[in-house]
Amino acid sequence: MSASDFLDISAGAPGFRTEQLFRGAVSAFSSLTRPSRSEANQLEDLVMPLLPRVSQAALRFASAALSDMREAPAGLVRRLADFPVAVSAPLLMRSPVLTDIDFITLIGRRGLPHALVIARRPDLNAEIMDVIRALARIGQSAAQIAESVEPADAEPVTPARTPAEAVRNELRGMMRPASPEALPAPRDEPDWQNAAVAYPNLLSTAATSRRVLFQTAIADTFGLDFATACKVVDAVDGRLLVSAFRALDLTPEQAFTLFALIYPGGFNSTEIIAGFLDRYRDIDIEAARERIASLGQRNTLLQRRDPRQAANDAAAAHKSLTA
Repeated sequence: MSASDFLDISAGAPGFRTEQLFRGAVSAFSSLTRPSRSEANQLEDLVMPLLPRVSQAALRFASAALSDMREAPAGLVRRLADFPVAVSAPLLMRSPVLTDIDFITLIGRRGLPHALVIARRPDLNAEIMDVIRALARIGQSAAQIAESVEPADAEPVTPARTPAEAVRNELRGMMRPASPEALPAPRDEPDWQNAAVAYPNLLSTAATSRRVLFQTAIADTFGLDFATACKVVDAVDGRLLVSAFRALDLTPEQAFTLFALIYPGGFNSTEIIAGFLDRYRDIDIEAARERIASLGQRNTLLQRRDPRQAANDAAAAHKSLTA
Protein backbone atom coordinates (compact mmCIF):
# COMPACT_ATOMS: atom_id res chain seq x y z
CA MET A 1 0.00 0.00 0.00
CA SER A 2 1.19 3.50 -0.74
CA ALA A 3 0.06 7.02 0.05
CA SER A 4 -1.39 7.29 -3.46
CA ASP A 5 -4.05 4.75 -2.47
CA PHE A 6 -5.57 7.33 -0.13
CA LEU A 7 -5.24 10.62 -2.03
CA ASP A 8 -8.96 10.66 -2.81
CA ILE A 9 -9.72 10.60 0.93
CA SER A 10 -7.84 13.78 1.74
CA ALA A 11 -10.83 16.08 1.21
CA GLY A 12 -13.97 16.40 3.33
CA ALA A 13 -14.89 16.75 6.97
CA PRO A 14 -12.47 15.25 9.54
CA GLY A 15 -14.94 12.59 10.69
CA PHE A 16 -15.67 11.58 7.12
CA ARG A 17 -11.95 11.41 6.31
CA THR A 18 -11.31 9.13 9.29
CA GLU A 19 -14.07 6.71 8.30
CA GLN A 20 -13.04 6.66 4.66
CA LEU A 21 -9.36 6.28 5.50
CA PHE A 22 -10.14 3.34 7.77
CA ARG A 23 -12.29 1.57 5.18
CA GLY A 24 -9.89 2.42 2.37
CA ALA A 25 -6.90 1.00 4.19
CA VAL A 26 -8.70 -2.25 5.06
CA SER A 27 -10.08 -2.58 1.51
CA ALA A 28 -6.68 -1.98 -0.06
CA PHE A 29 -5.03 -4.58 2.18
CA SER A 30 -7.75 -7.23 1.74
CA SER A 31 -7.56 -6.86 -2.06
CA LEU A 32 -3.87 -7.86 -2.10
CA THR A 33 -3.27 -11.42 -3.32
CA ARG A 34 -0.31 -12.08 -1.05
CA PRO A 35 0.25 -9.17 1.33
CA SER A 36 3.69 -9.02 2.89
CA ARG A 37 4.48 -8.74 6.58
CA SER A 38 5.55 -5.15 5.96
CA GLU A 39 2.15 -4.33 4.44
CA ALA A 40 0.40 -6.02 7.37
CA ASN A 41 2.43 -3.94 9.81
CA GLN A 42 1.63 -0.82 7.81
CA LEU A 43 -2.10 -1.55 7.98
CA GLU A 44 -1.93 -2.16 11.73
CA ASP A 45 0.02 1.04 12.36
CA LEU A 46 -2.47 3.03 10.29
CA VAL A 47 -5.82 1.76 11.54
CA MET A 48 -5.23 0.81 15.18
CA PRO A 49 -5.36 4.47 16.35
CA LEU A 50 -8.57 4.91 14.34
CA LEU A 51 -10.55 2.13 16.05
CA PRO A 52 -12.09 4.38 18.75
CA ARG A 53 -13.01 7.00 16.15
CA VAL A 54 -14.91 5.00 13.53
CA SER A 55 -18.47 3.68 13.47
CA GLN A 56 -19.55 0.19 14.41
CA ALA A 57 -20.43 -0.42 10.75
CA ALA A 58 -16.82 0.32 9.79
CA LEU A 59 -15.55 -2.03 12.50
CA ARG A 60 -17.88 -4.78 11.24
CA PHE A 61 -16.58 -4.19 7.72
CA ALA A 62 -12.98 -4.59 8.88
CA SER A 63 -13.84 -7.71 10.87
CA ALA A 64 -15.51 -9.29 7.85
CA ALA A 65 -12.83 -8.24 5.37
CA LEU A 66 -9.99 -9.69 7.47
CA SER A 67 -11.81 -12.78 8.71
CA ASP A 68 -10.41 -15.26 6.20
CA MET A 69 -6.93 -13.76 5.68
CA ARG A 70 -3.95 -15.63 7.11
CA GLU A 71 -1.80 -12.56 6.47
CA ALA A 72 -4.02 -10.21 8.50
CA PRO A 73 -2.06 -8.38 11.24
CA ALA A 74 -2.42 -10.38 14.45
CA GLY A 75 -2.63 -7.37 16.77
CA LEU A 76 -5.46 -5.80 14.79
CA VAL A 77 -7.34 -9.10 14.54
CA ARG A 78 -7.10 -9.66 18.31
CA ARG A 79 -8.26 -6.12 18.99
CA LEU A 80 -11.28 -6.48 16.70
CA ALA A 81 -12.06 -9.91 18.18
CA ASP A 82 -12.32 -8.27 21.60
CA PHE A 83 -15.22 -6.07 20.47
CA PRO A 84 -18.83 -7.22 21.10
CA VAL A 85 -19.97 -10.08 18.89
CA ALA A 86 -21.92 -7.70 16.66
CA VAL A 87 -18.48 -6.62 15.40
CA SER A 88 -16.24 -9.60 16.08
CA ALA A 89 -18.39 -12.57 14.97
CA PRO A 90 -16.79 -13.05 11.51
CA LEU A 91 -13.33 -13.21 13.06
CA LEU A 92 -14.40 -15.48 15.92
CA MET A 93 -15.99 -17.92 13.47
CA ARG A 94 -13.38 -17.89 10.69
CA SER A 95 -10.08 -16.15 11.33
CA PRO A 96 -7.01 -18.40 10.96
CA VAL A 97 -4.98 -15.81 12.88
CA LEU A 98 -6.64 -16.47 16.25
CA THR A 99 -5.08 -19.19 18.38
CA ASP A 100 -6.33 -21.42 21.19
CA ILE A 101 -4.79 -19.02 23.71
CA ASP A 102 -6.73 -16.18 22.08
CA PHE A 103 -9.98 -18.11 22.38
CA ILE A 104 -9.42 -18.93 26.05
CA THR A 105 -8.56 -15.29 26.76
CA LEU A 106 -11.61 -13.99 24.89
CA ILE A 107 -13.97 -16.45 26.58
CA GLY A 108 -12.56 -15.56 29.97
CA ARG A 109 -12.92 -11.84 29.31
CA ARG A 110 -16.14 -11.74 27.30
CA GLY A 111 -18.08 -14.77 28.51
CA LEU A 112 -20.98 -16.60 26.93
CA PRO A 113 -21.73 -14.39 23.86
CA HIS A 114 -18.19 -14.80 22.51
CA ALA A 115 -18.10 -18.46 23.55
CA LEU A 116 -21.22 -19.35 21.56
CA VAL A 117 -19.79 -17.78 18.41
CA ILE A 118 -16.39 -19.43 18.88
CA ALA A 119 -18.20 -22.77 19.23
CA ARG A 120 -19.18 -22.51 15.56
CA ARG A 121 -15.59 -23.02 14.43
CA PRO A 122 -15.28 -26.46 12.80
CA ASP A 123 -11.68 -26.97 13.96
CA LEU A 124 -12.06 -25.88 17.57
CA ASN A 125 -9.84 -27.54 20.17
CA ALA A 126 -11.78 -30.15 22.16
CA GLU A 127 -10.62 -28.74 25.50
CA ILE A 128 -11.90 -25.28 24.58
CA MET A 129 -15.22 -26.82 23.56
CA ASP A 130 -15.36 -28.40 27.02
CA VAL A 131 -14.89 -24.94 28.52
CA ILE A 132 -17.73 -23.57 26.41
CA ARG A 133 -20.02 -26.41 27.45
CA ALA A 134 -19.10 -25.74 31.07
CA LEU A 135 -19.89 -22.08 30.58
CA ALA A 136 -23.27 -22.96 29.08
CA ARG A 137 -24.03 -25.08 32.15
CA ILE A 138 -22.95 -22.19 34.36
CA GLY A 139 -25.33 -19.94 32.45
CA GLN A 140 -28.20 -22.33 33.14
CA SER A 141 -27.74 -21.90 36.88
CA ALA A 142 -26.34 -18.36 36.97
CA ALA A 143 -28.34 -17.32 40.01
CA GLN A 144 -27.13 -20.27 42.10
CA ILE A 145 -23.52 -19.68 41.07
CA ALA A 146 -23.73 -15.98 41.96
CA GLU A 147 -24.82 -16.89 45.47
CA SER A 148 -21.88 -19.25 45.91
CA VAL A 149 -19.18 -16.87 44.65
CA GLU A 150 -16.70 -16.17 47.44
CA PRO A 151 -16.44 -12.60 48.77
CA ALA A 152 -13.52 -10.43 47.72
CA ASP A 153 -11.73 -10.88 51.08
CA ALA A 154 -11.96 -14.67 51.06
CA GLU A 155 -8.82 -16.82 51.13
CA PRO A 156 -7.40 -17.37 47.62
CA VAL A 157 -8.28 -20.70 46.12
CA THR A 158 -5.71 -23.18 44.87
CA PRO A 159 -5.01 -22.55 41.17
CA ALA A 160 -6.60 -25.01 38.79
CA ARG A 161 -4.27 -27.59 37.32
CA THR A 162 -5.40 -27.33 33.69
CA PRO A 163 -6.16 -24.33 31.45
CA ALA A 164 -9.75 -25.46 31.06
CA GLU A 165 -10.29 -25.60 34.83
CA ALA A 166 -8.66 -22.20 35.26
CA VAL A 167 -11.03 -20.65 32.77
CA ARG A 168 -14.04 -22.35 34.33
CA ASN A 169 -13.13 -20.84 37.71
CA GLU A 170 -12.73 -17.40 36.18
CA LEU A 171 -16.02 -17.66 34.32
CA ARG A 172 -17.98 -18.43 37.47
CA GLY A 173 -17.21 -14.97 38.77
CA MET A 174 -18.50 -13.41 35.55
CA MET A 175 -21.92 -15.03 35.50
CA ARG A 176 -23.77 -12.98 38.13
CA PRO A 177 -27.27 -12.15 36.89
CA ALA A 178 -27.31 -8.72 35.34
CA SER A 179 -29.54 -6.00 36.76
CA PRO A 180 -32.49 -4.92 34.58
CA GLU A 181 -30.72 -1.61 33.97
CA ALA A 182 -27.74 -3.46 32.49
CA LEU A 183 -29.79 -5.31 29.89
CA PRO A 184 -29.69 -3.97 26.32
CA ALA A 185 -32.64 -1.86 25.26
CA PRO A 186 -35.11 -3.81 23.12
CA ARG A 187 -34.84 -3.08 19.44
CA ASP A 188 -37.74 -1.82 17.40
CA GLU A 189 -38.64 -3.27 14.03
CA PRO A 190 -36.13 -2.50 11.28
CA ASP A 191 -36.35 0.91 9.66
CA TRP A 192 -37.08 -0.26 6.15
CA GLN A 193 -34.61 1.50 3.88
CA ASN A 194 -35.56 2.39 0.36
CA ALA A 195 -33.79 0.54 -2.40
CA ALA A 196 -31.68 3.54 -3.40
CA VAL A 197 -29.95 3.38 0.01
CA ALA A 198 -29.68 -0.38 0.49
CA TYR A 199 -29.04 -1.69 -3.01
CA PRO A 200 -25.64 -0.09 -3.80
CA ASN A 201 -24.07 -1.46 -0.60
CA LEU A 202 -25.51 -4.93 -1.16
CA LEU A 203 -24.39 -4.91 -4.79
CA SER A 204 -20.84 -3.76 -4.03
CA THR A 205 -20.34 -6.49 -1.41
CA ALA A 206 -22.02 -9.24 -3.46
CA ALA A 207 -19.76 -8.41 -6.41
CA THR A 208 -16.58 -8.98 -4.38
CA SER A 209 -17.10 -12.78 -4.35
CA ARG A 210 -16.29 -12.65 -0.62
CA ARG A 211 -19.43 -13.99 0.99
CA VAL A 212 -18.58 -12.72 4.45
CA LEU A 213 -18.74 -9.09 3.26
CA PHE A 214 -22.23 -9.64 1.85
CA GLN A 215 -23.32 -11.36 5.06
CA THR A 216 -22.09 -8.35 7.01
CA ALA A 217 -23.97 -5.99 4.67
CA ILE A 218 -27.17 -7.99 5.27
CA ALA A 219 -26.60 -7.74 9.03
CA ASP A 220 -26.12 -3.98 8.80
CA THR A 221 -29.10 -3.45 6.51
CA PHE A 222 -31.59 -5.30 8.69
CA GLY A 223 -30.06 -4.80 12.15
CA LEU A 224 -29.38 -8.53 12.59
CA ASP A 225 -26.57 -10.22 14.45
CA PHE A 226 -23.95 -11.81 12.20
CA ALA A 227 -24.99 -15.42 12.86
CA THR A 228 -28.59 -14.65 11.87
CA ALA A 229 -27.43 -12.81 8.76
CA CYS A 230 -25.45 -15.91 7.79
CA LYS A 231 -28.63 -17.98 8.08
CA VAL A 232 -30.45 -15.54 5.79
CA VAL A 233 -27.74 -15.74 3.13
CA ASP A 234 -26.90 -19.44 3.42
CA ALA A 235 -30.38 -20.99 3.72
CA VAL A 236 -30.50 -23.94 1.32
CA ASP A 237 -33.58 -22.87 -0.63
CA GLY A 238 -32.66 -19.17 -0.73
CA ARG A 239 -36.14 -18.10 0.32
CA LEU A 240 -35.03 -16.04 3.31
CA LEU A 241 -32.63 -14.08 1.14
CA VAL A 242 -35.32 -13.45 -1.49
CA SER A 243 -37.68 -12.33 1.27
CA ALA A 244 -35.01 -9.91 2.47
CA PHE A 245 -34.77 -8.41 -1.02
CA ARG A 246 -38.55 -8.11 -1.24
CA ALA A 247 -38.69 -6.50 2.21
CA LEU A 248 -36.48 -3.73 0.82
CA ASP A 249 -38.82 -3.36 -2.16
CA LEU A 250 -36.00 -4.06 -4.60
CA THR A 251 -37.06 -4.39 -8.22
CA PRO A 252 -37.13 -7.91 -9.69
CA GLU A 253 -34.07 -7.02 -11.75
CA GLN A 254 -32.14 -5.84 -8.68
CA ALA A 255 -33.13 -8.93 -6.69
CA PHE A 256 -32.06 -11.21 -9.54
CA THR A 257 -28.70 -9.47 -9.92
CA LEU A 258 -27.89 -9.91 -6.22
CA PHE A 259 -29.13 -13.49 -6.06
CA ALA A 260 -27.18 -14.48 -9.17
CA LEU A 261 -23.99 -12.97 -7.72
CA ILE A 262 -24.39 -14.96 -4.51
CA TYR A 263 -25.54 -18.18 -6.26
CA PRO A 264 -23.92 -17.92 -9.72
CA GLY A 265 -24.58 -21.54 -10.67
CA GLY A 266 -28.32 -21.44 -10.10
CA PHE A 267 -29.44 -19.90 -13.39
CA ASN A 268 -28.51 -21.92 -16.46
CA SER A 269 -31.57 -21.28 -18.60
CA THR A 270 -33.90 -18.41 -19.49
CA GLU A 271 -36.85 -20.40 -18.11
CA ILE A 272 -35.24 -20.53 -14.64
CA ILE A 273 -34.55 -16.81 -14.73
CA ALA A 274 -38.11 -16.02 -15.84
CA GLY A 275 -39.48 -18.27 -13.08
CA PHE A 276 -37.41 -16.48 -10.46
CA LEU A 277 -38.65 -13.07 -11.61
CA ASP A 278 -42.29 -14.22 -11.63
CA ARG A 279 -42.09 -15.75 -8.15
CA TYR A 280 -40.38 -12.65 -6.82
CA ARG A 281 -43.15 -10.38 -8.12
CA ASP A 282 -45.73 -12.58 -6.37
CA ILE A 283 -44.18 -12.18 -2.88
CA ASP A 284 -46.22 -9.89 -0.65
CA ILE A 285 -43.96 -7.11 0.60
CA GLU A 286 -45.61 -6.87 4.03
CA ALA A 287 -45.35 -10.62 4.56
CA ALA A 288 -41.68 -10.46 3.61
CA ARG A 289 -41.08 -7.64 6.09
CA GLU A 290 -42.82 -9.52 8.88
CA ARG A 291 -40.70 -12.59 8.16
CA ILE A 292 -37.40 -10.68 8.27
CA ALA A 293 -38.44 -8.54 11.25
CA SER A 294 -39.23 -11.70 13.22
CA LEU A 295 -35.59 -12.79 12.96
CA GLY A 296 -34.47 -9.71 14.89
CA GLN A 297 -37.37 -9.97 17.33
CA ARG A 298 -36.10 -13.33 18.58
CA ASN A 299 -33.07 -11.60 20.05
CA THR A 300 -35.25 -8.80 21.42
CA LEU A 301 -37.38 -11.34 23.31
CA LEU A 302 -34.23 -12.70 24.95
CA GLN A 303 -33.31 -9.18 26.05
CA ARG A 304 -36.72 -8.61 27.65
CA ARG A 305 -36.58 -11.74 29.80
CA ASP A 306 -35.01 -11.84 33.21
CA PRO A 307 -31.29 -12.75 33.32
CA ARG A 308 -31.88 -16.28 34.59
CA GLN A 309 -34.19 -17.11 31.69
CA ALA A 310 -31.85 -15.42 29.21
CA ALA A 311 -29.00 -17.60 30.47
CA ASN A 312 -31.10 -20.74 30.04
CA ASP A 313 -32.03 -19.71 26.49
CA ALA A 314 -28.41 -19.00 25.62
CA ALA A 315 -27.34 -22.40 26.94
CA ALA A 316 -30.08 -24.08 24.91
CA ALA A 317 -28.89 -22.24 21.82
CA HIS A 318 -25.36 -23.49 22.43
CA LYS A 319 -26.61 -27.07 22.82
CA SER A 320 -28.36 -26.87 19.46
CA LEU A 321 -25.16 -25.60 17.84
CA THR A 322 -22.89 -28.32 19.18
CA ALA A 323 -25.21 -31.33 19.27
